[in-house]
Amino acid sequence: MKSLKIKPQVFKHLDSNTELTINLISGIKEVQLNPEHSYKLKIKNNTGYLTEYDLEIKDNQLILTTDKLKDFTPDDYEVEVWDSYEDKDSIYPDEDYGTFKIDKNVSEVDGKTIPVITIEEFNKRIDEALKKVESIEQIKGEKGDKGEKGDKGDTGERGADGTDGRDGIDGKNGQDGKSAYQIWLDLGNSGSEQDFINSLKAQSERHAPTGYTLDTSTKPWTLLFDNGCIVYNSLYWNTVQYLDQTHQINV
Repeated sequence: MKSLKIKPQVFKHLDSNTELTINLISGIKEVQLNPEHSYKLKIKNNTGYLTEYDLEIKDNQLILTTDKLKDFTPDDYEVEVWDSYEDKDSIYPDEDYGTFKIDKNVSEVDGKTIPVITIEEFNKRIDEALKKVESIEQIKGEKGDKGEKGDKGDTGERGADGTDGRDGIDGKNGQDGKSAYQIWLDLGNSGSEQDFINSLKAQSERHAPTGYTLDTSTKPWTLLFDNGCIVYNSLYWNTVQYLDQTHQINV
């Protein structure tokens, strides 16, 4: 007769740091495990087959850590160990099943944590359930009440600043502007650059008069200023003419 022993047989949901140890027994003697064999733990519950896991050998015991079972919901589970070698399988136990149980933890009793199950296991359970009913309508439940609207979530933290963009391409150089000398030529002037420079200088120096001489022998009288300007005026100052060496202005 083949049997097995599992320790511990009960542990809490979401406990991911416990080792399940499994001893295989044939008759009344413990089976000596062979590292050339492969050992798998196959698991089911009241809905049917769920999944399987490879087992490790340690001190002639088969080991499975509970972190692999963290997605299992609190429930009673039944298991078999398959000892495989060269396409031959030996199944423990040969009658009924080994068992372990997952209990709810405190937070689940308070309703703060919702038990979860993997999508793969969920699909397997649905497939098994569909095989036991004649139609989908037989398993369709009544529509539940609409749940209350959840609270608005907190605003997320500000994301990190993005990296600076690349420098733009340098623009093309503009065309050189005309020189002052060229503009002078374009205005109709002619001559060399020196002629242009000379044209910028004052033709003669002028300054305000600091004195004058009145010549009454002329008609009209003549005012001779010391800056070279000449003023002709009639006896009665009816007509005034301002003259310099090259221009005459009537006032």
